[in-house]
Amino acid sequence: MKTTNNNKETQYKIAKDRVKKIKSFYKHLTVYLIINLFFASRAFYASGIEGVKHTALSVGLLWGIGLLFHWYATFGKNLFFSNEWEEQKIKELIDG
Repeated sequence: MKTTNNNKETQYKIAKDRVKKIKSFYKHLTVYLIINLFFASRAFYASGIEGVKHTALSVGLLWGIGLLFHWYATFGKNLFFSNEWEEQKIKELIDG
């Protein structure tokens, strides 16, 4: 019985850590969007569309690269077809 409880506790901790990583990514994405919209609108009012282009290239692109790395660290290369998805699909097909 202790093994079952330890296994469930371990699974819970892993799931909780995963949820924290996902939540952290979405917070990062939200801040990225808000800040970039702020800078783009400020640049547009200051110098028109040319200012927006410069802002998008400098702030948005560089920060976007960092955001891309955060996405990869959070979701990995198997975003849509993860091991969990495969296991669930196999179970669905077996169960009919």
